[in-house]
Amino acid sequence: MNSCGTLTLSDFIGRQVETTCDKCRNKHTFDGDWLFEKHGDLEMPSVLFDLAKIIQCERIGNRYADRCALVYADGSRARQEPTEYIPLYRWKETWPGESDPAGNPLQDFFGMDGDVIIGRIRLESHGPTANLWQWSGQGGKVRERLLPHQGYEPTAREASRMVEDYYHRLMRHNGQSGSKDA
Repeated sequence: MNSCGTLTLSDFIGRQVETTCDKCRNKHTFDGDWLFEKHGDLEMPSVLFDLAKIIQCERIGNRYADRCALVYADGSRARQEPTEYIPLYRWKETWPGESDPAGNPLQDFFGMDGDVIIGRIRLESHGPTANLWQWSGQGGKVRERLLPHQGYEPTAREASRMVEDYYHRLMRHNGQSGSKDA
């Protein structure tokens, strides 16, 4: 996948590239290794025309009407890999049962490594950071703190990841380690 998120042929090394044509109703399978050797690491959208030539599509010369309708089949589209971070430490509500002035439950949590508070995350409900999760790293008793120790993330999971990453960096910087630091 390139920096813009577009799949490239290198994403299909060791896999099959499947195509289908909505007009012809034909399905074709190509070896990803062979395509990579033949074309290099091209972006997948630019490979379709070459694939249409390989299967000798009659419509590839048509520019407007009755054009080639070759597309990638579902198996050759981006894999839905789990992207949501899974926190390493225990997270608890900071103010259980409390609500904001509008009556919504507070979205405010703190992370723990045993008895040590490692940080806090909370959903901002107003202002320019509304709907972002503020994170603030803390950690145990250490000689020297690190900056930055806070910021904003789009999800609670990403904010918790930032707290946990900060905690690990802080502890390593001070010659210590968190209980789940790899």
